[in-house]
Amino acid sequence: VENGLLAALEAHTDTEVRTFLLNQLNLVGSDKSVNAIKKHFENEALTEPVAQTLVEIGSENAAVALFENFPKVSEEGKITLTRALGELRYEPALRAITVVADSENTNLRKVALSALARIGNPDSYKLLLKAARDVDFRYEPTHAAEAFLNYASRLAERGETKLSQKALKAFMKANQADDRLHNHAAALSVYAQHF
Repeated sequence: VENGLLAALEAHTDTEVRTFLLNQLNLVGSDKSVNAIKKHFENEALTEPVAQTLVEIGSENAAVALFENFPKVSEEGKITLTRALGELRYEPALRAITVVADSENTNLRKVALSALARIGNPDSYKLLLKAARDVDFRYEPTHAAEAFLNYASRLAERGETKLSQKALKAFMKANQADDRLHNHAAALSVYAQHF
């Protein structure tokens, strides 16, 4: 089935048909599909379906293909690829994602903060804490507070327990007001889950 879908992808030029075929590859694609589909990043309309397929494949080669194309895509494409690299927790993309985490584009900033949280590298601590503090740990379009809390959880999963505890304590300290008890409770829940 995979071979048939790849052959059909080469045979068709219509974007909608290619999108459909890529969506089918989500179900059966393996590492051997990576080289055949990554070239379709050249068509901006296919960025999302190609990225989704690579995330579903989930291999090191799939992550590398996403990362290699990161500098080549538009700002809208960077949103898609940042999300995908975060889902794969691809640590070599840390620097590139850190750069776009300061973007003026709210959507790009949101997915970058989320991706950094998913990766969970200790080097992202200051950036993610600052982003949460800048919005006063409130709900807002970039979800910075949520990203910082997810980051604390991911740190614990990676065995970075001291830094995770530090993050959770900072989160709880900043959320003691009555209107933010839900944030405090969420941090306690993460703490109870890991410690």
